[in-house]
Amino acid sequence: MSLLGKILVFVNLGLSFLMAGWALSVYVNRVDFSNTPAKENQPAGEMLGRKARVEELSRALGAPLTAWREGRASVLYQEGRRGPDRLWYADQLEHLRSGDADALAIRAATIENGLPVLDATGRPQLSDVKDQFGNKLRSLAAYNQAEEMGRQEIDNVLGDYKKQIEEDKRLTQLMLGPKGLQQRLADEKAKREGVVEEQQVTRPLLINTVVESGLILKRRKQLEARIEELKKVGVAADR
Repeated sequence: MSLLGKILVFVNLGLSFLMAGWALSVYVNRVDFSNTPAKENQPAGEMLGRKARVEELSRALGAPLTAWREGRASVLYQEGRRGPDRLWYADQLEHLRSGDADALAIRAATIENGLPVLDATGRPQLSDVKDQFGNKLRSLAAYNQAEEMGRQEIDNVLGDYKKQIEEDKRLTQLMLGPKGLQQRLADEKAKREGVVEEQQVTRPLLINTVVESGLILKRRKQLEARIEELKKVGVAADR
């Protein structure tokens, strides 16, 4: 046998002893992964301890898991309500802007102790709103239309005044015509009486129009304040 063969035999023998020692060490110091209970000179199996640890952690996890499930269910419920609630608030705002107050009265959230009162659906409880004169509120579009009509009426009255002024000028020119001074004075007196009478007829109309315009502006501000209040209540409900 050659020298290389002898060397390989000794190397093989050394590796065999090494592997045998490693196998013996693993057998002697092995970890018992069974669920065997502990004995006098033998510790309990690793599986038994780990099972007890799992049971302990499961008991400790009960309360947080229940809270998490309840919170998750609450979040899913609130998310489910989000879409219908947005549509409901959008309908309420649209009704305030351009709704028919005769078909459905303008309403606002009922407030108690600084907080809105909620109905059975969890939305703000609404109640009819009236102005300082006890009249039902109208929509914002209705007030804008009434204001525009008031302005148009004022413009018409001013147009009548201008026509009266032009008529006064025309009659003055006629007064300065070929007639005598006495006739001119009589014509002027009659003309002035007519103008005064016309003023007496149109003055109450102008005053009423100005007063109604002021009331419309007040109601419009009141309605805009209600709209902003309802927007704030909608954001609070979403939270």
